[in-house]
Amino acid sequence: MIKKTFRLVILIGLFLNLGTKNLNAQGWSQINPLPTYMIPSTVAFPAMDTIYIAGDHSFLMRTTDGGESWTTLDLPDDDLQMSSIFFTNSKKGYTVQNRKVYRTSDGGNNWSISYLPHNNAFAQFIHFINDTTGFAFGPVKTLAKTNNTGQNWQLLSVDFNVHDYYFCMDFVDNQTGYIGGSLDFEMNTPLLRKTNNEGLSWQDIPVPSDIRRVKNMSVINHDELWIGSFDYNNNNIVLYHTTNSGISWETVNIVSTENSGAIRKLIFLDEMNGKLLTTKGIYSTADGGLSWTEKLFSFPDSPSAQFLNMDWLDNDHMFAVGQGPVICRSSDGGNSLENLVTAHTYQMKSIYMIDSLHVIAGGKNESSGYLAYSHDGGLSWQESYIDFPAGYFNPTAISDIKFSNSETGWASNFSDQLFKTSDGGISWQIIPTGLENYKIGYLACPDQNTIIGACAYGRIVKSQDQGNNWTLLDYEFENSSLSGKFLFIDPFTGFAVANNEITKDDHLYKTIDGGESWIELNYGSTNGKITAISFISSLHGIISTNDNRTLLTFDGGITWEESAVQAPENLTYIRLFDENLGIAVSTGNYVAITNNGGLTFETIHQASEIFPVIYSASFCDQNTGLLCGDRGLIMRYKNFNTSNSWFITETVENYFYPNPAKDKIQLHDTDYLSFSIFDIEGRLLYLRRNTGHHQVDVSFLKPGTYILALDTNHGMLKQKLVIIN
Repeated sequence: MIKKTFRLVILIGLFLNLGTKNLNAQGWSQINPLPTYMIPSTVAFPAMDTIYIAGDHSFLMRTTDGGESWTTLDLPDDDLQMSSIFFTNSKKGYTVQNRKVYRTSDGGNNWSISYLPHNNAFAQFIHFINDTTGFAFGPVKTLAKTNNTGQNWQLLSVDFNVHDYYFCMDFVDNQTGYIGGSLDFEMNTPLLRKTNNEGLSWQDIPVPSDIRRVKNMSVINHDELWIGSFDYNNNNIVLYHTTNSGISWETVNIVSTENSGAIRKLIFLDEMNGKLLTTKGIYSTADGGLSWTEKLFSFPDSPSAQFLNMDWLDNDHMFAVGQGPVICRSSDGGNSLENLVTAHTYQMKSIYMIDSLHVIAGGKNESSGYLAYSHDGGLSWQESYIDFPAGYFNPTAISDIKFSNSETGWASNFSDQLFKTSDGGISWQIIPTGLENYKIGYLACPDQNTIIGACAYGRIVKSQDQGNNWTLLDYEFENSSLSGKFLFIDPFTGFAVANNEITKDDHLYKTIDGGESWIELNYGSTNGKITAISFISSLHGIISTNDNRTLLTFDGGITWEESAVQAPENLTYIRLFDENLGIAVSTGNYVAITNNGGLTFETIHQASEIFPVIYSASFCDQNTGLLCGDRGLIMRYKNFNTSNSWFITETVENYFYPNPAKDKIQLHDTDYLSFSIFDIEGRLLYLRRNTGHHQVDVSFLKPGTYILALDTNHGMLKQKLVIIN
């Protein structure tokens, strides 16, 4: 049976005003997913079109048009792990980590810092009850209060010897509120307290004994509130309701289903209308909790998606965020959701550049191996057609992609069947090897006839007739598994890295007879791992090891010398393009070029950006490359030189007007793939694909000089852009 073809176009669109925290790199641009690969764990919805999302590693984004476009905001500190953000209006907001409280009054463009008055204060959550009065709270009994918009804080409690953990807070007015959490480190004893004097003192409120901890709460009035729990015995969603400040509780079982998930957030907008978020769905009540409607959601393009948080502006409008990443909006009370994360977030394990325009990427969708192709250098993608035979099922991700020429390529996914394309990756067919016990993980295609596969458990298979017949080679790498550092210079000369499953260290091998026999090369390291490898000939090669060493050989691995490369961490990709020119990459944070065969490298990009797990990188030349990883991450590298010689002179035709500009510019040239705006140091601030709309809002730029670059089929057009007040 032939599987019906399904094509997915991954659009960049009008999506992104990127601050330097997200792409603090010369030439790196995020292609997929958009607007972010980061996981938002908290959301604030203070006004109809203004939403803030935040998460770990100082991730913070804002939209002012309801989610159509997003701006990445800079926080004063890197690597903040934000559990909550709170905005009292569209401009004034707060977040907290440990002693530091971060506050903004201009929508997140600028932030100031205040401190909780105790060195041991450890706050994770923040809640404001009006425009000036708020609380910061968290573990180790930390609770602090401000009466002047966060400028100064009064510490109400902190005690490392008491395991009071605070997770949630809600106030009904300026005086009366509740705080919830746990009384012990194991999170098995619930905590619920009430204040009637604006938080100066608190009294314990009795809680049903079957609640382990209070993580979700919504207060209706002085005595009425709801708290949420999750019954782990029978997967029931259980809410508890009191109208007398906890003297008695009513138990409300909402649903009993395997797919509901755990409670993430509980919000009552008034005494009748309530909303409940679980990892998989949204539940609504319009009769004060007597009955609830269930809406479960799945995201086929994001198999691991689950909700983490939500915020409601009114009974109709909401935003929900979570793992995937997912960023969802609803304007019908949660009956339907639109996921604003465009395209898929599948795990992407391998990427291969045929040339600067033609690219293939592979990974795993919700059920099996997944392949996609791009004909514009990675700016847009389409899902490849795979002719799956009847009964084919293999949930393993595509692990490697190699091409022998521009049209013929192969992909593996740790099975005894390979994927083959004869049209540059647009369509693929399944090719069985007939070697059922040997699972091919990595490939080499030294010429059009020869395909060599590295298998699990240290064996190699080979075809010399374009994949029609396959042979299991006799040589066995005993007690070892072959890694993705596997390459052949020609049909006879190859190199392989094998990891010993007993000692856990890597060993480097070379063959000169097409894999029939192998000799081990001594590169002067013990108990180490090889993180990257490249050979341009049988004699000239370079490797990187996990002790941050880069080693070079000119005699086929008999002797090695150390290369001068200043990578801050282990290199993950090296490629020599010829005897002199090569490139070295460390995830997406570091790029260096060599012009002397690897003896020395010149750093051309270095940043502290944190990416999800990156599995594969591919460069077609020293200026153009792609990488891929978890959460569907695909990033594109273009090396732009931002020295004075890079600028277009005043006598050259303008590509946009007006210049200088204040808030908007109009592009003259409409024949382009994408355009970007860089600051004078080469940091990417804005990226947009050509969607047919050629007016650009540049009001987010501060006065100064920038560089506008148009990426066209004829090259890169660049010009100074001056922003004035």
